Amino acid sequence: MSSSNSLEVYFSAAPDRAILRRPLYFHHTPKTAGTSFRYAMRHFMREHGAGRMVVPNVRVDLKAAHRWPRGLAELHDMVAAGNRIEVLASHYTALLADAIDEPIVSLIRDPDEHYESYVAFHADFARHEIAHRGSVEAVLRHPKFNNPQLRSFFAPLIALPVDPPADAAKMDRLIELIDRTLKRFTLFPTSEYPAFLDYCRHQYGAHLIEVREKRRTHVPADVSLLAELARHRRDHDPVWLDRIFYDRVKRLPAPAPQVPDAIRATAYPSDDVREVGIGA
Repeated sequence: MSSSNSLEVYFSAAPDRAILRRPLYFHHTPKTAGTSFRYAMRHFMREHGAGRMVVPNVRVDLKAAHRWPRGLAELHDMVAAGNRIEVLASHYTALLADAIDEPIVSLIRDPDEHYESYVAFHADFARHEIAHRGSVEAVLRHPKFNNPQLRSFFAPLIALPVDPPADAAKMDRLIELIDRTLKRFTLFPTSEYPAFLDYCRHQYGAHLIEVREKRRTHVPADVSLLAELARHRRDHDPVWLDRIFYDRVKRLPAPAPQVPDAIRATAYPSDDVREVGIGA
């Protein structure tokens, strides 16, 4: 799998050789089964002869200039050469929302489950912060560990507050930010992962199977670190905004595929195409 700093793109040689019914843009929220999904999609794309392009160090470009000059230029050149984007996946896809006409899909996870998995994955960084600053509060209040799911849709362009604002107007603006995200993205809780795969099958013609085991990315929980953080979370909830975000997603009607009749009538993969996934 490509580096988390990279932009991963699959493409077909020409629009009349399309693999999917429409391009699939996937925002990979860290620790939400995104790696499993990308493994399954990678296998599907390879079996159907898609080309693959990786734009490295996207995060470096974003931090330096708050834009993707190099990555977007490479994408533009690829499309200008007659290729068709089939899948675009990255931890930073959300930041392309204004430049993409298609919906962007993503997965999110129960905030408490996600927080434990996220901290476990970044345990070395968390331990370093505790040792360097001499306090567990350093981790609990570090922007990296606060509302990491919603943050993934905007970082590094927008800094979310660590604490709930006392000013009602500021809180209203945060809720508005969440609601704009809900309108712009098609979001599935990880608890509904099979429904997400079904949506991809009907909306895009991507016939994937559920991958139950992640490879190389599973990180055992640092039980002692999580226990330390849990003792201090009474004074600060590091996922207070993620809770609002997740709750609003759970209340939304399940996304329904919307494939125009003109697309249904074309010779894209039909529902009887065999399912493929990870494995030999």
